[in-house]
Amino acid sequence: MKGLILFGSPHLKGKTNKVLTEVINSSKVTIDFTRIDLLKKDIHHCIGCNQCNTGDFSCIYNDDMVEIYKAIEGADLIILATPIYFNSVTSIMKTMIDRCQRFYNMKVNHGFKLKKKKGILIGTAGSKLPKSFDSFLNVGDYFFLSVNGQIEKTLFVNGTDQKDYFNPHLDAVQEMEKFLCTIHKDS
Repeated sequence: MKGLILFGSPHLKGKTNKVLTEVINSSKVTIDFTRIDLLKKDIHHCIGCNQCNTGDFSCIYNDDMVEIYKAIEGADLIILATPIYFNSVTSIMKTMIDRCQRFYNMKVNHGFKLKKKKGILIGTAGSKLPKSFDSFLNVGDYFFLSVNGQIEKTLFVNGTDQKDYFNPHLDAVQEMEKFLCTIHKDS
């Protein structure tokens, strides 16, 4: 199984990375992950020109999304990992997702058959508000719809502004580890 992590935090060693690393570095998880740190990539904003809705589904920009498109196409499992800023994904994550309009056009407007994908959302939020992750769920649903996937599991860690934020979420982290072991065996 090919796993792809699309990491949307501007803090490569921050709290989102800590949660993600805790999950995927378990000795029990044997999925081969490729990680793309979106902060390190040159990704232009989508301008809605609709070029990706024509013949070869190319974009007017020849930037690092070309690499990301290939990684998404080849993945069996995709993890979107991001902190939550103002109750949504980071701007770099949203920019990447907006550029995935290409996949929507391929699938919906041209009947292109994309390989089925499993999706995971991992998010962190400083706040403990009950709706902190609602927007991430919504954006994630549409991302996975576009790339022929579906959200299979979520791991949301809130309260990261508090000193001891991680301990209350240990059970959820371990549950995600178990899920990754199970999903790998099922594929």
